[in-house]
Amino acid sequence: MISESKKMAECYRSICWFFEMIDLPRARKYIHTSLMAANSKRQWKGHTPSDLIYFYEDFTKLYNTTTHLAASGCKRQAAIIDADVNLDDCCNISLYCSSHNKTESRLYVPVYLSAKEFCNPYKAIKKAVRFIEKTDKEDDLFNFIIKHALSNDSFIESCVDWDVLKMNVMLQKILEATHLLYVRACTNDDRWLFRNANKEKQEDNLATNAENDKT
Repeated sequence: MISESKKMAECYRSICWFFEMIDLPRARKYIHTSLMAANSKRQWKGHTPSDLIYFYEDFTKLYNTTTHLAASGCKRQAAIIDADVNLDDCCNISLYCSSHNKTESRLYVPVYLSAKEFCNPYKAIKKAVRFIEKTDKEDDLFNFIIKHALSNDSFIESCVDWDVLKMNVMLQKILEATHLLYVRACTNDDRWLFRNANKEKQEDNLATNAENDKT
């Protein structure tokens, strides 16, 4: 059995951080609408431009987390379920939806994952990371999406030859797979450490602002 390193534990805290900040349905919409805008001559109209920029800053951190998970042999077994489980009716909401979102559980049903990936989300993570690393040779995927989504230029005009439909599927796989890790494998300690770190950061910011006000 491979023990979990501090670096891997930090990955799960990062996943907690992402989904504490934004819910899965909203994150799906940001990915889908920004890719549609970037692949056309229309500007993204979801919210303000800064919302899209901040979202991709957070999503970049989540993606970097998945690259570490994909490269590691360390998995939390709680995230992996028996392949014989009945997936037809999605009655077992606890497999894909946290308790405080149960009233809207239909919005959290994975739609981009295969049955095998639903049972083992690490498979989806590895597949998506391989595709993105192979496609995004210059490591500027998210900057390109933002640039083209917020302008009237499209991928085609910039000679970006990505398979946009497949890119959308792979980015959505990352969202859904990491959300399954969030629901199944992230512990109360992960959430507590995230919230405690966030609280300390807020206190530091308040202290800094107070010092600045004095000067």
